[in-house]
Amino acid sequence: MSLTHRQQRVLDFYQNFITTNWYPPTYQEAGKRLKMSAPGVFLHVKKLKEKEYMDFWDNTKYLNVAPTTFKIPIIWSIACGDPIEVIEDVIDYVDVGKDMIKDPWETYGLMAKWNSMKNAGINDGDYLIIKKQDEVWDGEIGVVIDQSDDFEKATLKRVYHTTKSLMLKPENEEFPVTFKKQCEIRGKLVWVIRNFK
Repeated sequence: MSLTHRQQRVLDFYQNFITTNWYPPTYQEAGKRLKMSAPGVFLHVKKLKEKEYMDFWDNTKYLNVAPTTFKIPIIWSIACGDPIEVIEDVIDYVDVGKDMIKDPWETYGLMAKWNSMKNAGINDGDYLIIKKQDEVWDGEIGVVIDQSDDFEKATLKRVYHTTKSLMLKPENEEFPVTFKKQCEIRGKLVWVIRNFK
């Protein structure tokens, strides 16, 4: 869930205070530093707890500041061009804001390879946040696993359903549209994170 500007200020203050002092401030201390009333700070903390950015220890005044990000594994590169062999091994991690995804355990990351999806804003080396699912709607961008060879091969394309196959449409006029019969969907693209490495 997203935060208001004031909620973010309160959260940032509590994170910095607890990191430095190893205990949370009183509402009076926080209010003085944030130029808010103590009851105002209390209400913001209550909202942050409801949004799972903070939690109380044993129903006491002590607070635990929850992480504002999820660490999502990047498990392999995926072709934005010709399909490449699937090798499921964690190659990196990326921090994703809690307000960006609802179910981190149903989410994984890939690294884009090549540029067949450049007109959709996906460039070589970008991190792709994928929601695990075995179906996508026509026009959505999906992770497609080609099972026609001995080895599974993966590609990222815009998917359309036909009577007997899936039509895989690139977002780059230099690459052809392809049709695949022996394939399955392994997820839907939900976010693209630019990688400047």
